[in-house]
Amino acid sequence: MRLGYARAWFARDPGLDPAVLAALDAAAEGFAALGVTVEEADLPDYALLEAAGTVVLNAEAFAVHRPLLRAHWADYGQGTRRRLAAAAVLDGGDLAAARELWPRLRAWMDEAMKGCDAVLTATLLAPAPTFSACAEGGPAMPMRTLPFNVTGHPALALPCGLHEGLPLGMQLAAAHGEEEVLFALGTLWEGAHPPPRPDP
Repeated sequence: MRLGYARAWFARDPGLDPAVLAALDAAAEGFAALGVTVEEADLPDYALLEAAGTVVLNAEAFAVHRPLLRAHWADYGQGTRRRLAAAAVLDGGDLAAARELWPRLRAWMDEAMKGCDAVLTATLLAPAPTFSACAEGGPAMPMRTLPFNVTGHPALALPCGLHEGLPLGMQLAAAHGEEEVLFALGTLWEGAHPPPRPDP
């Protein structure tokens, strides 16, 4: 199998924890040691994919939650309130422009993934948060999963180590209809690297 490592998609992000980069580099090396051909993959602009996905995601969330917001504003988490408030200023033109871009982004991703059975990239740019951090309102979660929701490519999240007792993850994405490729790669990885057990 050929695996594209989309390292450039996240390696220069200022929110990246060095432990995540080290774990993903080790995962790429780990797949190579299992006989998978690993090479750099150049995926479409992450910021554009995230922007197009965020507009649609937030607009749809606002439409669903709008009837409850006035009466239950304080019951929503701070981050959720911020996203819903930002979505309140979007209009139909914003939503239409974002949705119109999705098919082109999907085609660009298809083109970028040619020659690879799957691509490897980050799920989060930081280790999982602690329970205490979540109890205090929750830390920012710099996720990298939205682009594949935009393009519709199947993706699989897998554990790839621990940092100070907290789990680290990676994601694999494949061409449309190629879920079996992801299951095969996930089975190969977990057979050689059983998921670590975080401390309780």
